[in-house]
Amino acid sequence: MKLPMLRYNSAWRFLSLVAIVATITSLGLLNLQTSQCAGAISANNFLLAMTVDNATAKLDINNEQQWLKNYEYLSRAGIHNNSKYVFFSSEILIQNISKYGEEWFKNVPDDDYLAANLSVFTRTKTVKNMLKENYLIKAENVCKGRHPFVLFIIPSVADDIEERDAIRWTWLRAAETNSWPRAFIRDHIKHIFLFGRQASRREEDYEQLLHESNIVGDIVMADFDDTYRNLSRKVLSGLNWARKYCPGAQFVLKTDQDTFINAPLMMEVLHKAQTQIHNDSFVMGLEHTFQKPFVVRGGKWAVSPEEYPLDFYPHYLYGHTYVLSQKAVVDITDTAPYVPLISPEDAFITGILPKVAGVSRITARSFTVCCRDIFDCEVVWNQNVALPEVKSPSLIAQLWANIITHSCNDTGKFIR
Repeated sequence: MKLPMLRYNSAWRFLSLVAIVATITSLGLLNLQTSQCAGAISANNFLLAMTVDNATAKLDINNEQQWLKNYEYLSRAGIHNNSKYVFFSSEILIQNISKYGEEWFKNVPDDDYLAANLSVFTRTKTVKNMLKENYLIKAENVCKGRHPFVLFIIPSVADDIEERDAIRWTWLRAAETNSWPRAFIRDHIKHIFLFGRQASRREEDYEQLLHESNIVGDIVMADFDDTYRNLSRKVLSGLNWARKYCPGAQFVLKTDQDTFINAPLMMEVLHKAQTQIHNDSFVMGLEHTFQKPFVVRGGKWAVSPEEYPLDFYPHYLYGHTYVLSQKAVVDITDTAPYVPLISPEDAFITGILPKVAGVSRITARSFTVCCRDIFDCEVVWNQNVALPEVKSPSLIAQLWANIITHSCNDTGKFIR
């Protein structure tokens, strides 16, 4: 199997190697070998497999084979900081997550405070938003062949190529190749990186992203202004793409670029949801903490009374990570053109649109975290599906190294 060319620069390679070398060295694993796997693989060969030839920007095929052998070793035998055998079965993974009493999932509270304003949440008879996108770059082949169980949609901007490469080369690659250390991913995962266009550099971004698409094939670019005010439209363009080009995906996960996904745990949570949630149209994540989410009228998140006349939103989920069932994708994209578009994407996509479309809003305590200090052990020990605020390639590399070596700092914060 041959890897597509990846565009790595020296800064990302250096930061990745430093993070992994530091972690593995600190645990005394650089010369680790095992007789449990054919070929007795040393851990520093993993570092070799992270390097890219400067002249060709193409991974050497021998390193690719070594990468796969290392992951076979890591998945089957496990690496632990006390050298004990570790493997996370489905039963172990799902038992790690927190419940609401005896319940794995629960519906968000009723929006009683909006009872007198239900007309606001009625689908209009006339189209309010023309949301049929022209896709400048389509990534039509992402879902061809075997349908994925879940499609990841990761919004990005053209300049963030280092971040995309860091994601592709760590947790995302392991998720899509079922090569996660010490865990089995029982279903198929695919992804796209999602873009609009920036008015001041439309042609430049298009040429850059087209080149990247020709190499890795995971770029979707839609023809709309890529601004914060258009974030709801950006996500809707991704959902419409999923509906058109990946209709067989049972779930669509929207995740921010700076969010690290524990893919094996996510899969187990989704499988559990299929048996526990008795509604085939739902959006699931972590409920926002506000009992009555208020509307901001000024600043970055400002919404005018003309856009949304009420003082409070329906209950909604944190926007950095949430998942929609296949039917919810259809229901929400069918409804969106008939609802006035507002910019806070989380309130719109996981609050207003589900309320109008009759889509259930489900909260899962271990789906993600928000608005507090973040600890790497939460992902390494399989306590949370998604860890936000992992904002740099070096942090991505460090967290991935901790997962590989099954080590973390249980006394200090990973992100403050």
